[in-house]
Amino acid sequence: MTASTDVVVGIDIGTTSSKAVAWSASHRGTPHAEQPTPWHTGSCGQTETDPHRLADVAVDLIGHAVRSAGSAWGPVRVRGIGVTGLAESGVLLDAAGRPAGPVIAWFDHRGGHEIEQVAREAPGFAAAFARTAGLPWSSQASIAKLLWLRASGYPAGPASTWLSVPEWIVFALGGDPVREPSLASRTGLIDQGTGKVWPDALAVAGLPDRILPGERPAGSRAGYLGHDDVVSCAAGAVLTVPGTTIRWRPSASVWSAAVRYTAAQARLLLGDIEKIVGPHRRAVAAGGWTRMASVRAAKATAIDALSFSPVVQPGVTGAALLAAFALSGEGLPVADFIRQSATDPGPLRTASL
Repeated sequence: MTASTDVVVGIDIGTTSSKAVAWSASHRGTPHAEQPTPWHTGSCGQTETDPHRLADVAVDLIGHAVRSAGSAWGPVRVRGIGVTGLAESGVLLDAAGRPAGPVIAWFDHRGGHEIEQVAREAPGFAAAFARTAGLPWSSQASIAKLLWLRASGYPAGPASTWLSVPEWIVFALGGDPVREPSLASRTGLIDQGTGKVWPDALAVAGLPDRILPGERPAGSRAGYLGHDDVVSCAAGAVLTVPGTTIRWRPSASVWSAAVRYTAAQARLLLGDIEKIVGPHRRAVAAGGWTRMASVRAAKATAIDALSFSPVVQPGVTGAALLAAFALSGEGLPVADFIRQSATDPGPLRTASL
């Protein structure tokens, strides 16, 4: 009987597409699956999706990535699953843990009217928002979406819970409701000075004290997979929420200027960091945009000692590696996964969806 290969799976629920990779400490390559994120845009330009559709996407991606890994390596056993992706978008759950409204796209401007109303009624809160929450006072933060939901007939009850999209996926797969700090920081409900829920934000939005679940940092265990529709070789896999991916939605018309500007801003941020911790010795850029010559040139001009990661899907690969971290104590050679991740991952094997 052929022994199975232990793998971890990373999932990235992205703005345009959602991806999954299977990662093994004993094999090169990252079997990969991808499909469009199922947004629906209405006649008024509002973009949303059903929470259950996103959960179905995750289930499908796990299956396709695992089957692709099986074709390359033989039988596999999924030991851990990490889910990253959209931050400001999320799911409002009722007292029974059921979705109570749609998932609003992070770039959807719903909530703009509501935050303008808050600025008129509570000008002190609006002025304090950026320095306390660390976010611009705009419709992007989750608080704006929660304000819109309340105004549109989806109020948060005393036992309601807000989960970001990755947290919702983990919960839908059978995991615990958790609050991952980097995701929670994009809600507008967290005091960045303390890392705790900001009472003034809850009061302004009419939210209960426990709208956000208990904190569980990236790479911490968030329960075990118990979804009946996931491939059987993943049953009982450790689940984790690795955090958020960074997204930006530029106009094609301003691309060149935007690339130069963001590279210069990165240099300024790095300079601020170096004032405290000293000069950097090495910088590594990763992500799909770094395959573009214009982005590489701009970053290399602005940042010294810069190299580019060979990992083709760094966000979703990072999710897989944090799933490996979550397996501490489960008998999986986590260090082997990390060593393997530092090498050229070899060619991708893409599942056909």
